[in-house]
Amino acid sequence: MDPIQPILLEALRTAAAHDGELRLYRSGKIAGFLPAKTSAYAAAAAEAIREGLIEVVRSETRGKTTTEWVRATPKGVDYVVQHDSPARALDELRDALQVSTNNLPGWIAQMRRELDALGKRFQGDVEQIGKRLEQLATRVDATIQRLDKKDEGAPIPWARPALDYLAGHRGVTGQPRCPLPELYVALRQRQFNLRIMDFHAGLRRLQAAGSLQLLPFDAANGPPEPEYALPDGTAVLYYAQAAG
Repeated sequence: MDPIQPILLEALRTAAAHDGELRLYRSGKIAGFLPAKTSAYAAAAAEAIREGLIEVVRSETRGKTTTEWVRATPKGVDYVVQHDSPARALDELRDALQVSTNNLPGWIAQMRRELDALGKRFQGDVEQIGKRLEQLATRVDATIQRLDKKDEGAPIPWARPALDYLAGHRGVTGQPRCPLPELYVALRQRQFNLRIMDFHAGLRRLQAAGSLQLLPFDAANGPPEPEYALPDGTAVLYYAQAAG
């Protein structure tokens, strides 16, 4: 694994959950995107800026020292969402359980050889553990299948990635509402060649199916990117939120 990736992921989690800008490097009690300016952290900062995961919003120069203030971009939030996806975690848990289940017969045989003096009671306990592992693996598989089939009836190819992103966005940022421009960019980054009109039509269908909620822009001056908004009577829908 790239040694920078865990540093970058943890820093992006911090930035995504932070409301507003923060220093590129921590200073005393002032929070930072990264805890210190070491070579590893500097490399992570350079990659985050180069890949567009964070953006520098302002700089302060005092003497020979320049302090940069940054914030996570939608691409940076998406990076965390993809690495912290609930479906991905379930996949990893299922794989781990499957490995344990596959290795269980050898483990039982070894226990029989080493602990034969304890008799069949201990053997029965071990077999019960194996059955519980198998049952748990089956339950994890069923959960993954339910996730896969959640939008099976609707021919919207990006429905599942959109719902995964909304769930991940809430977990990463702590904000239930996701701006529609951010969701649209995330889907485009997932290789969906999506027109805005089709994006709007799909969102309305997902809302009608109860899979998500569309919420209005409630500030006075109107949304910053109105081309992504959906008119709904006198309201302007500008946010999406996972149902439930």
